[in-house]
Amino acid sequence: MLMGITTKDQVGIVILNYNTYDKTIKLIQKLQQQSVVEKLVVVVVDNCSPNDSFKLLQPYSKQYKNVTVLQTDKNLGYARGNNFGLAFLEKKIKPKYITILNNDVKISNDCFEKLIDKYQVLNKPAIIAPVMLSMSGDRLIPPRLNSFIDDCVSLFIVLNKYYSRNKQKE
Repeated sequence: MLMGITTKDQVGIVILNYNTYDKTIKLIQKLQQQSVVEKLVVVVVDNCSPNDSFKLLQPYSKQYKNVTVLQTDKNLGYARGNNFGLAFLEKKIKPKYITILNNDVKISNDCFEKLIDKYQVLNKPAIIAPVMLSMSGDRLIPPRLNSFIDDCVSLFIVLNKYYSRNKQKE
């Protein structure tokens, strides 16, 4: 049962596509079966695919009112391509929840309902995610997130190498 979701509790979804429009289309269709489909705002970013991906994906923005298909003017790579979609969501929609989905994921029809329910009962969560399974059904355990100290140490190492190289050039 979905606890306390309102019309303002939209879920923004970014799907990055590069040449694999068939997988993206299947995911768009699967998302339409979500128990909270009325809350979903799907942004498909075609990362300047050299095939007909953009042309073949465009009709889905007419078929489903919750789908927008965008195209970059060049291949921006994975991170910048996703950021392109996230910027669109932030500027036009401002959803309460945001997710980035690879177009080959498999999700249950109540995935977002469960995630929203879990998010609402946690004390100030930053990130939540569903359990990931391998193709054989084994549970995949993600590596832990870096702590603030880990990030500071990494930054120190990078800056130290940068300044050391620049000092040698002088």
